[in-house]
Amino acid sequence: MKWIPYSYLFLMLCTLLSCNNQASKASETDDAETQQPSDSKNTSTSNKTFYKRYEGTIANQPVTVYLQKEGNLFWGSYYYTKTGKPIEINGQQGSQKDSLYLYEYDITQFEQSNEPPQWMIRYEEDSLIGKWSNPNTKKSFSILLNESYPSGSYQFIMKNFMDSVMAYPGKTSSPQATSDYSLVWMDETTKGASSFNSLILQALYIHEQDLATGIKKKDDSFFSSYKEDMKQDTPMDEQEMNSPSWNYSQSLHCILRYNAQDIVAIEQSYYSFLGGAHGNYYSTFLNIDMLQNKSLQLSDVLNIDSASLQKILETSFRKDYHLPITKPLTGILFDPYLATTDNFYISEKGLLFVYNPYEVAAYAVGQINVFVSYTQLNKYLREDFKKRIQL
Repeated sequence: MKWIPYSYLFLMLCTLLSCNNQASKASETDDAETQQPSDSKNTSTSNKTFYKRYEGTIANQPVTVYLQKEGNLFWGSYYYTKTGKPIEINGQQGSQKDSLYLYEYDITQFEQSNEPPQWMIRYEEDSLIGKWSNPNTKKSFSILLNESYPSGSYQFIMKNFMDSVMAYPGKTSSPQATSDYSLVWMDETTKGASSFNSLILQALYIHEQDLATGIKKKDDSFFSSYKEDMKQDTPMDEQEMNSPSWNYSQSLHCILRYNAQDIVAIEQSYYSFLGGAHGNYYSTFLNIDMLQNKSLQLSDVLNIDSASLQKILETSFRKDYHLPITKPLTGILFDPYLATTDNFYISEKGLLFVYNPYEVAAYAVGQINVFVSYTQLNKYLREDFKKRIQL
């Protein structure tokens, strides 16, 4: 059974919740309702938002976990030290204040017919303690994680911006446009913060020095386009006005994917709905060398020609998506080959190459993730990069 990635569904949920949270406030004025950005530091699990890095064990196997929180929603990823292959996690706060429930999935797993493994955990100061269970096999194992930032890893805060505007002020049932940004940021008092934050601004195409000013400029442009669309295509009646198609939204959620060896990998996950049958989503990645204060490109990591990389990607793709060599790639892809991409992020044991919807396959296939280990890439890895990650 083909499926839409949980990360996409989770991102839509984040957007819908932000819409609901702003609905009453947006009905009060014609202008966009701007909220002050909220910051959070890694000081308390009760904070509305945070980013935390954990190390510990699941089933007595060493793991590293990256976890972010926004309101009652959580998302992130983890990997077993032995394999280094990222596994995504997301979920929400439990009924008890210090409990949470997470679900996981393998981002390179194309078919999902069973229930995903689940985490049932609780906070104990700087630790997460609980149980990992698989509803399909009935197996369960203990989880023990401690917040940890060893040398070569970094602490971050999250910056949140939420804004909305009504299409027809004064109408109680007026549709609206919403904007939601959740960004990884470094506290200005931290060493290296200026360089890191500048790279984030560049990645967002923000030319202003102040993040809030840059986000507001983006929102103003989005809301202006929305109002123009509503002028040109006005709903016929009250019933039509209540159609979800008139409620536009855009969101960007930055997700920490790797934070070690003085390298920070960030996913910038975008979602937008501008009417029509469905929204669109895509991800881009920023691999930051914290020692050299620069963004790493694929050419900084690999010395490889396109033909060789394509062959490696196709081999890994067939393995991850359970496509035998006897079956054509067109069983999943548009073309009989998998084109190379420079949309990737660095992980503990390899590189994750990501193809967005419509890029190489139909929208229904979802985002395609291909994991290639450093072992497969060994002879193509640049020597300076190998030294950095201690291969």
